[in-house]
Amino acid sequence: MKRTLQLFAMMLVAAPATLIAQRTHVLSADQISKTESYRPIQDKMELTDRQTMVMAPKHAFDHSQTPSPNGKVAAVNPVQLGTSSNSFTILRAEQNQVAVDNESGAVAFIHRTDISVWGGLNTDNGRYRYDLSIDQGSSFSNDIGVLQDSIYLNYGRYPNVAFYNSGVANPFDTKLVYYGPTNKFPTPGWIGHCNGVAQVATSNPIATTEHYQFDPEKTLLPGGLNEGLPGEYWTVELGYDGNVLMDSIRIMKGTYQNGDVSWVIHDAFDPGFDRTYDGDIHAVGPNIAFSPDGMTGYIGMLSSMNGGTNTNSTYLPVFLKSTDGGATWGSAMEVDLDQIAWISDSLMTLWVDTSGAPVSNGEATTAFDFDMTVDGDGNVHMGVVIGTHADGFSISSGLAKFMADVYTPDGGTTWDVQYLSPVLTFRGTYGTGSQQLTVDNFPQVSRDDTGEHIFFSWVDSDTAEFTGTMNGIGFGESDNLSPNLRTTAKRTLDNALTYPQLVTDGDFIWEGRALNPTMAPTVVNKNGVLHLPIVVMDLITNDAAAPVGFWYMGNDASFDVGDENIWCESSSMSLNWEAISNPGGPPACAVAIDSPLENDKVMLNNWYPNPANGTARITFELPNVETVSMSLSNMYGQTVVEIASGQFNAGVHAFDVDTKQLAAGVYFCNLTSGDITLSKKLVVTK
Repeated sequence: MKRTLQLFAMMLVAAPATLIAQRTHVLSADQISKTESYRPIQDKMELTDRQTMVMAPKHAFDHSQTPSPNGKVAAVNPVQLGTSSNSFTILRAEQNQVAVDNESGAVAFIHRTDISVWGGLNTDNGRYRYDLSIDQGSSFSNDIGVLQDSIYLNYGRYPNVAFYNSGVANPFDTKLVYYGPTNKFPTPGWIGHCNGVAQVATSNPIATTEHYQFDPEKTLLPGGLNEGLPGEYWTVELGYDGNVLMDSIRIMKGTYQNGDVSWVIHDAFDPGFDRTYDGDIHAVGPNIAFSPDGMTGYIGMLSSMNGGTNTNSTYLPVFLKSTDGGATWGSAMEVDLDQIAWISDSLMTLWVDTSGAPVSNGEATTAFDFDMTVDGDGNVHMGVVIGTHADGFSISSGLAKFMADVYTPDGGTTWDVQYLSPVLTFRGTYGTGSQQLTVDNFPQVSRDDTGEHIFFSWVDSDTAEFTGTMNGIGFGESDNLSPNLRTTAKRTLDNALTYPQLVTDGDFIWEGRALNPTMAPTVVNKNGVLHLPIVVMDLITNDAAAPVGFWYMGNDASFDVGDENIWCESSSMSLNWEAISNPGGPPACAVAIDSPLENDKVMLNNWYPNPANGTARITFELPNVETVSMSLSNMYGQTVVEIASGQFNAGVHAFDVDTKQLAAGVYFCNLTSGDITLSKKLVVTK
């Protein structure tokens, strides 16, 4: 194991300089209005040799498939949506800008107006428009609007959208509920919320209402617009005094009645933010989501809380729960990632240098964006990137990081983390024009209507894998300069997973261009095949301050959840980059971990004992003379023990491994014979 750690450290030395990203204070109102580049608790990034990505102009190429040089064979045919005056309409992963109504087959995406198309003053780009599909995302009517036209007091910014459906099948009998923050001009500042309801239409909106509320409350950015109980809508935001964050979160509740939604500040309270580090509040979010029946709700944040087990300047998942449809909320529950056994055992062994000393602080932290949902059992699932941190609420991007589901299996009594995929890169900055755009992995989470299946999407770049500086376990280039869309699915019944899908990889147009993939809280159900309603942004002229376009990827990102061959017992999966990026596709998996793995040529049996803290034995059986290689790898795909290699006669073959030489954690025995690969899990304890 010592040699493995030394090799790991050498790879870190050879990699580019580690990127340290950090959250800082909220920008002033003047800065916000002038730049329109505001992200709450804006990210700060220190880079050397800053790079940019040159985007292909829209319509420059035919969308027919052309294989990419890396040999991957994906092809996508997204549906073109509307445009906005600039990129600052999709701001945060916690926004809900796409909505799905499976009763009527409607899908909607809300965004700001493009005044280069529709005319008007620069301030008119704050009026909302939406794109609508009435055929489950197959086609769209675009730029329907504007929604705020009768009053238009203050300028809408980062909008959210949801459907209201009273049980009808006709999409034109449904309504759109919209909600967003407002900014004031010429005196800048976040001064309230804009909201309303519109009858669904494919041209000009019908019976649109328009309201401006909470001006004296000094509101910030509401997110997570969701329906709870029928006809009740919720959104949530951080407290704000016009300059800095306050010791509170604010919960807004809307009630539908007679064609409109009436909104009130339902509650405002301090969940227990910790100020120990520097006297300030540090938080990302919040977000809000409800179970399919609307009774169980969760508010989620990334923060550090008083009374929690961790006050050392890390971002940790924090949840508040309601069991009465949002009427009351419990106290904050902070999930200490370092108390999750497999994270402590398996990750921390990788966070050391050649002398065994910790790199950074060697403690787990989340990155800076997340999304969440609540399943049919009333359990919350947060999609977020987890890595190690440096001091000061920052993340060390050059070290181990992965896409994770932070969830509770029992309503919040206990917490766990499920590993979904390696994450190779963290943050990218795009554009060479007057304004650049900085984007992290932008995780999104959705569920089906029953809450039986959970879906995750995010963006990541694999440039390091092809430049020779990526070792396949979540390290490599720090800059997410060529973002591709990734998706995966989870079945709540048994926590089974699918292998991650590489949606845009290999496409001549969309390879490395999937920016800000915003996804609806529920997926589209097309005869049992579940489509992920994802919209990505197109940086048309490589200038974030210039008009941008939007494209619907839902017809290219789908899962046939009834096909048992897509589901894997998660602990038996080889979730490393080599397995995921195989041009032939990741292996199908529908086996139980306690059953022998076999096919016409080879049978791989279980480890014994398992868990092990001494000698562990594994056996395989061959029907004929075969060439076999077998090795033990950690959860990132690093080989730690070469177990067997060569030609073996027919029959049973047994091999012992001394686990005392290994760190505690999860390992996999991988057996290869010809085109067959089998894997068995081994848990090492101390």
